[in-house]
Amino acid sequence: MNAQAFLELVGKMLTVQQDYFKSRKQSDLIKAKELEKQVLAVVKEGRLEPDEPLDLSQDVRPTEETQENLMNTKENSDE
Repeated sequence: MNAQAFLELVGKMLTVQQDYFKSRKQSDLIKAKELEKQVLAVVKEGRLEPDEPLDLSQDVRPTEETQENLMNTKENSDE
C-alpha cells in the first residue's frame, strides 16, 4: 500500500470512529472495527511504499545564494 492510500484509510477510520462515538449506532461500530482491522494489518506488515520514487541522486539542499538570511531582513530590523 502506498503512503497516500494509507493516510486516506486512516482518515476514513477516524471519521467513522467519530461518527460512532456521536451516534453509538451498531452499524458505525462495525464499520469502524473493519477499518481499524485494515489499518492494523498494514501497520503489522510494517512497510509502506512511497507515493512516487525518490530521486536520491540530486542534491536538493539550498545554496547560499538562494537561502535567505531571516535575521537581516527589513521586517526584523529596528530602523
